[in-house]
Amino acid sequence: MPRTARIDHLDLLQHVMVRGIEKKPIFHDHADRIAFLQRMNLLLGETGTECLAWSLMRNHSHLLLRAGAVGDMAALDSYPWSGHAVLMGTQDLTGQNTDEVLGRFGGSLRTARTAYRQFVSIGAGQGEREELCGGGLRRVMMTGVEDKPQMYDERVLGSGEFVQGLLDESRISSSEPSILTLEILAEKVAEVFGVTVEDIRQPGRRNAVTDARSLISYLGFRRMGYSGEAVARILGITRSGVCRRSAAGEDLYRTDDSLRELFP
Repeated sequence: MPRTARIDHLDLLQHVMVRGIEKKPIFHDHADRIAFLQRMNLLLGETGTECLAWSLMRNHSHLLLRAGAVGDMAALDSYPWSGHAVLMGTQDLTGQNTDEVLGRFGGSLRTARTAYRQFVSIGAGQGEREELCGGGLRRVMMTGVEDKPQMYDERVLGSGEFVQGLLDESRISSSEPSILTLEILAEKVAEVFGVTVEDIRQPGRRNAVTDARSLISYLGFRRMGYSGEAVARILGITRSGVCRRSAAGEDLYRTDDSLRELFP
């Protein structure tokens, strides 16, 4: 059974438990315990976390911790235990998809990082936001401006207006997920523009090929909910390329009635 999410509040004490899978040992001898304590002590200092009590058992451990916090944006930029530092280029984590995130903030890396950092700074200044806390039902059901009911979806963090926008654009299915695969989408779009899927995957700047890539990026990534990486594999481009092309694809889609009829 999944546990209820921890209450995330600065200075709140957290009881952290670590258990071995199938009750198997996590410590085999004193050397294991010493190594654990050495690593924990190092991390406590690096993260500004306080440890008030701890106990190491054979197959589990208990820690009573109070998390610290970075003091300002400059400290956050280099904080090693957050993906923010990777996005800002001060830390490295190969598996983190920075292209997809930064691609939403600008075309060049420098511009994107500046805009992203400003976005985080503004958000941090707003403090705790009710629409980003808790489950969808508890968050927005029958609440809002002038006590009007708002649209809600337990899968979405955001205001009723934000949820409604997603549903209106069919980015989230209210029943069953789309059965249209990316492969079939690519074939259908290629047919519309009079090119082949192989043409789309090959380097080139022909208008029809570029438009086809853009529309597939928009429909696959933004409307159907496929990952940028999955769409990139189909098109033979990078994930950041998918983000850039999806913006052009949205323009195509919104200004062409025939495309909206073919791909409702």
